Amino acid sequence: MRISIQSFSAGTLLGLLAPSCIAAPVIDMVAVSGRGYRPKSNVHEIPAGAHLAHVDNGLHLIAANGTILHAVPPAPATYHGQTVYLFNAINGEGVVQSVLAYGPTPAGGGELWFVASWYLWDDFI
Repeated sequence: MRISIQSFSAGTLLGLLAPSCIAAPVIDMVAVSGRGYRPKSNVHEIPAGAHLAHVDNGLHLIAANGTILHAVPPAPATYHGQTVYLFNAINGEGVVQSVLAYGPTPAGGGELWFVASWYLWDDFI
């Protein structure tokens, strides 16, 4: 059987490139973890200095500088002068809180969402 150098070269090149063309999308879709290959959609980068905190059944990403972002919810469906407080806190000798509030509070407020910073200490925490 006789084969031309051109046919042999083309066949060899296709034979060498075909596996990489087929495997490339699969490699792009998975990441290697400590427990083997996992879908990249299940892998999330944790920025340098940050850490994860388990809260109930979820995970919270805590930034290295302590920044916390609040997602402001829609106004309550019904409003009768009640006050709603949403806050994160750092405990120690005292508590520094950024509080997202809706309704009347000692810091002001009304029928709107607003933010106030509170510092509590001793028997107040």
